[in-house]
Amino acid sequence: MSSLKCTTATGVYLHGNLSRASPKERHVGQLAVLLKMLRKASADVVVVGAGVAGCSAFYHLARLNARNPGFKPLLVDALPPLSLTSANGSFSYRNWFPSEAETPMRELVVHSIDEMDDICQQTNNALGLNRNGYLFVTRDAGKMEELKHLAKNLERHGGGELRVHEPNDKLSGYRHSTEEMQYDLDGSDLLVGIDNVAAAFPNLKDSDALAALHVRRCGSLNPVKVANYELNKAVEYCPKAEVLQGKVTDFSAIGGNVSGVKVAMHNGETLEVATPNVVFATGPLFERTLDMLKQRDLSSYDVPIINELHCRAIVNDVDHILPPTMPLTFDSDPMGKLEISEEERTEMMADPSAARLLKEYPGGVHVRPYNGDKMMAVWTYDIEPVPAHYPVEDVLDRRFPEVCVRGLSRIFPQVKSYLTRPEVRDSFYVSGGYYCKTLDNLPLIGPAPSTIGGVFLQSAMTGVGLMSSGASGHLLATHVMGERLEGCGLANHVDAFLPSRFEDQAYVDFLSDGGAAACGQV
Repeated sequence: MSSLKCTTATGVYLHGNLSRASPKERHVGQLAVLLKMLRKASADVVVVGAGVAGCSAFYHLARLNARNPGFKPLLVDALPPLSLTSANGSFSYRNWFPSEAETPMRELVVHSIDEMDDICQQTNNALGLNRNGYLFVTRDAGKMEELKHLAKNLERHGGGELRVHEPNDKLSGYRHSTEEMQYDLDGSDLLVGIDNVAAAFPNLKDSDALAALHVRRCGSLNPVKVANYELNKAVEYCPKAEVLQGKVTDFSAIGGNVSGVKVAMHNGETLEVATPNVVFATGPLFERTLDMLKQRDLSSYDVPIINELHCRAIVNDVDHILPPTMPLTFDSDPMGKLEISEEERTEMMADPSAARLLKEYPGGVHVRPYNGDKMMAVWTYDIEPVPAHYPVEDVLDRRFPEVCVRGLSRIFPQVKSYLTRPEVRDSFYVSGGYYCKTLDNLPLIGPAPSTIGGVFLQSAMTGVGLMSSGASGHLLATHVMGERLEGCGLANHVDAFLPSRFEDQAYVDFLSDGGAAACGQV
């Protein structure tokens, strides 16, 4: 980055032998070293954190200033983009937020899906989007009625028509997922009866399913492609836009407004960046970043934050149980105890690492095809709040892939063989990251209250970081630039995401007492 190069005329001494120089020359040379170690730069906005939220903020700030060639957003992270939570999700998206309480979250994500669709239609699907859907499988009549009710709610809220396929209608009007992106898929299809379920998804023929709800405006995407598109496009919009790998270590303020940040570079140098605006998009490190301001009496903002460790399992799908067009498929029924033989149980009772396998499990294990010949499984059975610990590998349960495969065997009995085949077990891999959440499970997007001016938050993105990133980055950029969203459903719910809502102690007490269930999780 040429703008960050040291231009001191005495730079010759940085690589020369100072012991042979005169005292005056040594003094000048030492001064040059100090000058090299402390560089200065400036930016109109510094975005701290290069996960999906930070990349989107960077992109949207550049997009809103595309007609201002001098505008400079700077994206800073100690790690390469998408290195923490963003690299360890299921990479899925959905408009499946069917309840009234989820309206703000639904509008946020739908705004993102609209943006992703627009980009992909213009770029031959540069984001790697598919519309395979979400599939909720049940063996229970009561659960089928509950899914039907939720799908009708989604329809009432603009999420598309519910189409019920009774056992004798031979799936009339049902559209199968294809590898070609189908942008117009919307609503949901309730497949009633095992014959209908198996006709649509032959790999579920032995699931004993009574019904399956296929929600259509859902699927997965490639976060690396999303970030690459956003970072490249940002520079196209604003040629001065830069991405910098370094750790933010301090903030400065003048006259009640942020005035700069210090960045520790990997080569030992310190970069001072003058800026009137800073965005916190630091994921599970949000509290640590905010504490840097508090230590300098630049903020007194307190917001209750919860970090949950969420894991995913990657397994080689050697039998190709999941075709490329398979939806993200959920077992919606309660699980209870896993299916374990007496011989296995005896072995597990003697192995402390296997103790969790012998306990009760909730429903909700889900799986989708991944990278052509693998399956990715997720099961949020243990989401007690924990401190964010890094490296996260230290706290991951190495038995997690086995737990997921055992759980999936209820709806996919054919995966049972994967538990005993060495070529599959050797592929078992677990990774994870932290969902950073507020008590109402809604992100913090907007100016930081009780803080010096010029500090903005795009934080606590909970489990919708990737799927909502387009809208959250857009909303954040409008706050920074003093603009307003107009002409979209999200415009009516901007206040729902304002960080200032947690300045209302009555609201915090209401949430702390269980007054609002966490919305937006599946």
